[in-house]
Amino acid sequence: MAKNNYSFKTILTNCDGRNRDKIFCFAKSHDSYYDYKYTTNMSSDKIALDYSELTLKYKNTLFFTRPFDDTWKSEIIKRANKANENIYKKEY
Repeated sequence: MAKNNYSFKTILTNCDGRNRDKIFCFAKSHDSYYDYKYTTNMSSDKIALDYSELTLKYKNTLFFTRPFDDTWKSEIIKRANKANENIYKKEY
């Protein structure tokens, strides 16, 4: 049986990582909160700041909210979305 050459990054993004336009990014997800728990001890503001940084590097960045959390309404998220829109609007 042939050994596959897939990396974790390749499986998650369906690309080799060299083309940022094809990479899908997120700051957290329900899996990172409930199943893997690596964001449960992170503050909502920290996750929002991480999201803000990702939007500057990757145009396909999404922000998933925590259950019963309204961080998506925060000024950090609004500014990140506006900056992302301004950076990539010339492509459309």
